[in-house]
Amino acid sequence: VPSPLTLPLQRSVGDLVKSDTNTNDMVVLLKDKERQISQLQQTIAELEQKLAGQSSSNEESNCNHIGKWIMSKESLEFSALDEEIKQKLRDGKKKRLEDVQEQMKFILDTDDQQDSRGEWECCGQTIYSGKCSN
Repeated sequence: VPSPLTLPLQRSVGDLVKSDTNTNDMVVLLKDKERQISQLQQTIAELEQKLAGQSSSNEESNCNHIGKWIMSKESLEFSALDEEIKQKLRDGKKKRLEDVQEQMKFILDTDDQQDSRGEWECCGQTIYSGKCSN
């Protein structure tokens, strides 16, 4: 049974242990946050390098032309649009092309049977070159 004189000491020791545990938890948490910050800084540095490389590659062409590339009026107008608008237009273009491709899939690229659409009567597979599942 703890005496009234040792009770404050036991509480102090208990508080120190709790405080030490909290400190250790905080140290672990801080180290984790420092690691995350370091990773983010590295990612930022890599992205900045990529951006710098893109702008220089845009200016310096790998083409073997002696003249300067002159963008069409439409290309210049598109390039001047807000990034959000350009992305919406690109997404719309992609969807429309997918729709057209779906609508025109009945037009075969060649007359070869392997390029046609259909299914195997034996197993129901719709890929000509696939193995039979029966």
